[in-house]
Amino acid sequence: MNTSRSVKSKFFLVFVFLFIIGAGSLHAQRSGGIVEIRERMYVRQVSDILLNIREYLGRTVKLEGIFIIHERAGQSYYFTLRYKDGCCGVEGVGFEVRWPAANAGQYPSHESWVEATGELKRNERSQPYIELSSLVVLDSREI
Repeated sequence: MNTSRSVKSKFFLVFVFLFIIGAGSLHAQRSGGIVEIRERMYVRQVSDILLNIREYLGRTVKLEGIFIIHERAGQSYYFTLRYKDGCCGVEGVGFEVRWPAANAGQYPSHESWVEATGELKRNERSQPYIELSSLVVLDSREI
């Protein structure tokens, strides 16, 4: 019996099993309730939201990350994101965050670790953002 082939088959089955479990959990997230973007699946969950935006629009999203203030053309933009290695260096993965115009809250300092919660919407350029209901500065990062 070819042991190498047997081991490869077992690894393949484990991979397929884990993929199905992961896909099932993302499908369950799309079906209702608060979408909590967790540490271990952060990039995958953000990617799923961006690829399936229609299924998430109007839903409450909750995530932790670094609060970034980006200035461009005299305008301030605010993001909650995490960094990952990308093809061209380090990339930020996350969402723009905004307080609703009628209930403008305070923004924390640049590079604070925050928990952002709010409704997923699209801006005037059809880009997704989170309209904040809560933005809390945390003492430590989620594990």
